[in-house]
Amino acid sequence: MADKSKVFVYPKDVSAFGFDWGRLALTVAPEVNGAERFSGGVVDLPPGQGHTRHNHPGAEEIIFVVSGHGEQMVEDEKGKPVAAPPLIVEGPEEERRQREAETRRRNRLAERDEILSSR
Repeated sequence: MADKSKVFVYPKDVSAFGFDWGRLALTVAPEVNGAERFSGGVVDLPPGQGHTRHNHPGAEEIIFVVSGHGEQMVEDEKGKPVAAPPLIVEGPEEERRQREAETRRRNRLAERDEILSSR
């Protein structure tokens, strides 16, 4: 029986489904917390893994990449793939890495400018 008092359930608190491409832990679903019009969960994909093309007719999907990056195909209202290159989704870890690389680059340029100005 679902515990309708739980608004959000953590992945560690539910049983995960194992697939050949990774794991899915449903954290919002009728059987988890009584949600009636929405379901969601956390998917763990090992590097280089993914699942076969599929769709969820009549449903919308939110994808939040916690670390790493991936590709996601989108469809139009009729379920046909959108004629566009794949969307590359960069998560917070990649954004942090890029900010740190930019900071290092700026620091190197500042050091170079300081050396050149002292000559």
